Amino acid sequence: MNTPLGKLKQTARQFEIIYFKDRYKTPCTLQQSSIADFVQPGSSAVWLGVDRNTGEHDGVFDSGNTTRMHLDLEQVKALIVVLENWVGSGSFDGNAPRFTK
Repeated sequence: MNTPLGKLKQTARQFEIIYFKDRYKTPCTLQQSSIADFVQPGSSAVWLGVDRNTGEHDGVFDSGNTTRMHLDLEQVKALIVVLENWVGSGSFDGNAPRFTK
């Protein structure tokens, strides 16, 4: 399934993950966390950052930066949409059922 940020996949442990590239084509991920304090699995925390497992940093702006992503306005808008989905439902999928109070 596609999200505004990128294609939604699942890890081997069935947690949602989105692989995407920042403005300078650096591999990044947004992933549900498996911490124990949860409403439902994956709904209490996320990992967001440069994905050092998918290749070398190929940034143009700061080749020495191996820990931060550089997002443009459109990427930030997409990230906000995906995070708002997660806050409301525990899923990055905009079609997932929302939490009830």
